[in-house]
Formats: sequence, structure tokens, C-alpha cells
Amino acid sequence: MALLTNQKPETRVRRLPSESTTLATSLIIYCISSMSFSGWLPSFLACHWIAEGHGIG
Repeated sequence: MALLTNQKPETRVRRLPSESTTLATSLIIYCISSMSFSGWLPSFLACHWIAEGHGIG
């Protein structure tokens, strides 16, 4: 009985690492984005502005 109860949490624990990995990846991407925020924000705004201009024109 103890083995059966021990095996069930293992399958649950196996799911958690993938979720935590996704969270960690998201955090890393967020940190990189925040660090280079001043770099890509003007570029993004410029591209968005150009796209809006093309849409209107």
C-alpha cells in the first residue's frame, strides 16, 4: 500500500518540473526583456507606428 501511495505523487511531481521550467523560462525572458526594455521599446513603437501609418495610408 505504501508503494502505491508513493507512486501516485511521483506522477504529479513529474508534471511540476515542466511547469516550473516554463515559469523559469518566462521569468528569464521577462528579466531579459526588462533589462533591454529601453532598447527594444523604441524599436517596437517605431515598427507599430509605421504599421499603423501603412494601415491608414
